[in-house]
Amino acid sequence: MSKHVHLRIPLDQNSEWVSATATFPADTDSSSIKDGNGRLMSVICHGISAHKNSPRLLRLISESLPHASLRFDFRGCGDSAGPPVLKWLDYYECLADLTQVCQWLLKRNWKINAIIGHSMGSLVSILYILRNPTVPRHFINISGRFDIKAGLLKKVVRDQYISPESLAALLQQTSATSSDNPSTDRIKIKGWRGGRETNGDRLKGEHVPYEMCIQDGLKVWKRLDDEIAKISIVFPNTLSTLTVHGTLDETVPAADAVLFDRVLPNHTLVLVEEGNHNFTGAGHAEMSCSIIVDWLNARDSLLSKL
Repeated sequence: MSKHVHLRIPLDQNSEWVSATATFPADTDSSSIKDGNGRLMSVICHGISAHKNSPRLLRLISESLPHASLRFDFRGCGDSAGPPVLKWLDYYECLADLTQVCQWLLKRNWKINAIIGHSMGSLVSILYILRNPTVPRHFINISGRFDIKAGLLKKVVRDQYISPESLAALLQQTSATSSDNPSTDRIKIKGWRGGRETNGDRLKGEHVPYEMCIQDGLKVWKRLDDEIAKISIVFPNTLSTLTVHGTLDETVPAADAVLFDRVLPNHTLVLVEEGNHNFTGAGHAEMSCSIIVDWLNARDSLLSKL
């Protein structure tokens, strides 16, 4: 049975910290978290409105890997400190969290094997690799969104945060706010912050509504699209990459996985038939976990022979 070590990793600013769980194979000394001695560690990043144990696939992966892994809650998620809830504009704050987590591991002599991201966590992982292309040996993209701006605009309409007509009117605005009515470009989001009880079994969480300025969203999402466009230039050819995406993903269309296939280096694309965004269908989490672990083991085996 895997061993788990629960941690608080400090951040640079405001005395904040992120909650993390390091998972070790049964035959590994879990006290070795203090000094990796050059051994492999994979880092797992969750999506928005989620936490380090959600979806269940993330924990399955951590407990199935033959080497150590660390999954953590972004600020405003799960059991981490920070704001009441993670917002749709906070991608670069999440990048700062991931950067700090990786630095924390590297300072303790761990070698980062793979960065594994689900949904928003995949995008944050890409942002990190664009800035640190030689740190991980592998990148695994689970249900990641490629077309950020267009995809999230569709989502705010689909989730009924704003009507199509109101959105069309807002998109015609050229300033961040309207001088006549400063609230006309703000929408109310039903945010959610959830974690797990100490024993790791029982889900806890609550809805945390917040307002978001659409114009601010457009600026951030456009910047993210510009970053995605750099993948084929910045990602090194030595980085092996995998995308796992459900064909019935209700949040991010499977077409986005095909777009990733065109730009990611050394890429393998696997579509899980009838899989949804979180792979909650019968056997889908286990199937996806096997795909990921088998792929990673095969790539590690090749690298060990070089």
